[in-house]
Amino acid sequence: MQELTVKNSKRARVGDTVKIGLAQGVQYRGFVLAFVIPSAALIFGAAGGHFLGSRAGFPALDIVTGFFSLIVVSFFSFRRLKRLDSSHSIEIVNVLFDHRNPGPLKSDKEAIPDYFISSF
Repeated sequence: MQELTVKNSKRARVGDTVKIGLAQGVQYRGFVLAFVIPSAALIFGAAGGHFLGSRAGFPALDIVTGFFSLIVVSFFSFRRLKRLDSSHSIEIVNVLFDHRNPGPLKSDKEAIPDYFISSF
């Protein structure tokens, strides 16, 4: 069994079936920090190294500068991602089933079949 501590912004009560997740903005910032920025650093580092290497007569400089920029930028990007992870927590996105008012789930397209629901 797994326990999670989440923000209860939807005022769910014990026994309610809920959908949990991160806010969209936090997800996008995480994707950018984890994938876009390191990839861009690799590409721009390799392009800059290619330009400098062709001027200096050292053709392998694009490989060296590409990986060096990837490592340096990834280090700072992942540190920022860790800080983002510690400052934002999971929250209740929607209350799917209210045990006080039995009936159909609030949204059929967000309904999860019973065999996928696990207790946290």
